[in-house]
Amino acid sequence: MFSLKESLKSLLSMHSRRTVVRYRLMLRQPTNRIRVLPDFLVIGAQRCGTSSLFKYLAQHPTILRPLRKEIEYFSRRYNEGLPWYRSHFPTNIRKKIQNQFSHSKVCTFEATPDYLFDPNAPSRVAEILRDIQLIVLLRNPIERAFSHYRHMVRLGYENLTFDDAIAAEAERIGQDLERLNRDPSYYYRNYAKFSYVSRGLYADQIKRWLEFFPSEHFLILQSEDLFSEPSRTYDRILKFLQLSSGNAFEFKNFSDTRDPGKLSTGISDSARKHLEEVFERPNRELASLLQQEFHGSDAFNWLCTPVAR
Repeated sequence: MFSLKESLKSLLSMHSRRTVVRYRLMLRQPTNRIRVLPDFLVIGAQRCGTSSLFKYLAQHPTILRPLRKEIEYFSRRYNEGLPWYRSHFPTNIRKKIQNQFSHSKVCTFEATPDYLFDPNAPSRVAEILRDIQLIVLLRNPIERAFSHYRHMVRLGYENLTFDDAIAAEAERIGQDLERLNRDPSYYYRNYAKFSYVSRGLYADQIKRWLEFFPSEHFLILQSEDLFSEPSRTYDRILKFLQLSSGNAFEFKNFSDTRDPGKLSTGISDSARKHLEEVFERPNRELASLLQQEFHGSDAFNWLCTPVAR
């Protein structure tokens, strides 16, 4: 059933898919009061495998999926209001029926990778979802930055080389940061698109969340583990959520891996050297904050085999 649904979706253009979701959401809004809020969130990071993880979780027999993956309520869509947010989730009745049928814990969730990065998201989530469980995927920040860059090229937003884009980042996103500090409701388009390095400063982002939620609310995983050992990583997540093992399925990569041509040669030596220097101290801080090593003999440089995603 899941495969059939996904196959039908693949026949539609992105515009058509969004139109379908918009109409489905309109039909759901009158019933928002009888709909549940999520039990857990996948909050990031972007280009770290959250699309694949969302698909894996949605196939679990007692995890009810939302209307779409990236709802973005606690980041860019907060002004839509809580009734709008509730409309994305299953009804109380459906959850109760599923619980009786399965005789085990039933939960629902959403996955928006901007939440980890958005400075306003932690306080907004805490105000509404005080007991929420939070899952975070972190990837080698150099590989994450390049994957982010390739994604922006594919979407037509980026025309600079990777080296030039990194050099221009501070200037490109500076005005968005200034305005966001003055107006929390402002949506930061450049900050979202061109934050190749900034999104890899994980320690600062996680600290913001720890101001509002205790550490036991978090499961922080490496993307490299999800890529190389998806079944084992998936079992860790189910244990964290206190869910039984799910049905067996193939752990496919659901990330967009289309190659934008000349970029397939990878990161230049100069860009990699520069980013190793940029991320050395933040990665040391991250390792200390989480008391967790990141693959390789030198945890601070995150020396793991690059994975194309």
